[in-house]
Amino acid sequence: MEKVKSDNLAKMPDHEIESLYRKVTGNIRALRKKAKRYNDEYSLETALSLEIEACYIWRELETRKMRKAAHESFLRDMKGDRARFENIS
Repeated sequence: MEKVKSDNLAKMPDHEIESLYRKVTGNIRALRKKAKRYNDEYSLETALSLEIEACYIWRELETRKMRKAAHESFLRDMKGDRARFENIS
């Protein structure tokens, strides 16, 4: 599996990042199972590398979630400020 650059993650839509995260975590599970079954060191190392990749992807998802929540809060505050301003005038 090819590593994703953080610049590319920033440009991807949310649904593609979520799909990528599911794919990576699925690959991790499969590689860990293979490593355990066949005592395969290469599969274990690959799984560890993918875990790092999954962390980067998860961080991007969490950052977007927090940014979206902050933006929604900002819009609610702006709407409240507008209503107060209109009542004053």
